[in-house]
Amino acid sequence: CPAGSAVTTGACSSCAGGTFSLAGSTTCTSCSANTYSTGNATTCANCPAGSTSSAGASASGDCAVCPAGSRVQGGTCSSCSAGTFSVAGSTTCSSCSANTYAAAGASVCSSCPSGKLSSAGATSISSCHCPAGNAVIGGVCSVCSAGSFSASLDSTTCADCPSTTYSGSGASVCTSCPDGQYSVAGSTSVFDCEFTTAITDVTPKLIPLDTLTTLTITGTYLCTSILDIVSVSLIPAMGFDAPDVPCDFVWKSNAT
Repeated sequence: CPAGSAVTTGACSSCAGGTFSLAGSTTCTSCSANTYSTGNATTCANCPAGSTSSAGASASGDCAVCPAGSRVQGGTCSSCSAGTFSVAGSTTCSSCSANTYAAAGASVCSSCPSGKLSSAGATSISSCHCPAGNAVIGGVCSVCSAGSFSASLDSTTCADCPSTTYSGSGASVCTSCPDGQYSVAGSTSVFDCEFTTAITDVTPKLIPLDTLTTLTITGTYLCTSILDIVSVSLIPAMGFDAPDVPCDFVWKSNAT
């Protein structure tokens, strides 16, 4: 008997759909899983990629496409693992990209909440973190404003930069002022750094008016404004021109 047929009741008979035979066969053999055949077949055809069938399938329509969120594995449709996804008819599951995540059996990866980040292949929303330089405020990951910083993941506050440092927005660390320069806490730019000794004594200095011509001022203090000087007319008596008042001193008076 030719291939595609077998001896039955003393004659050669064509193999039925879902079976096949080689030449000289006495029986027709059932197609294995994930293959099929129509009648009189000499071999079984494979199901299209991404689809499966039971043994003995007799038409391509018996091959079922694996649904989204799964892929063909070991001849059956298997669910994608967490951190991966697939569309219908896939033979593999793809890893979720950075800043997305997926549970097992996902057909698409979900985006992390606004401002939060994750590594590729993240498996749940808990893998999404608010990065350093940001803080979770009101449930939202927000960028730290200039003059502040956050150094760790999922911070709940942005701390002011300490004195002698500064930062722009989104900083995870504050930058030190150049050597010999000073800035107040919360400074936002290197231009806030000045050649001024750090203030440790902020107590107003009470200087009697009648001593202004002879007083020797010691220490260094931050000059807040010209209004701190009791009498501009007395400045020349100390050897300074009014426009050249040194901004190293806070001059106060008890006006007595």
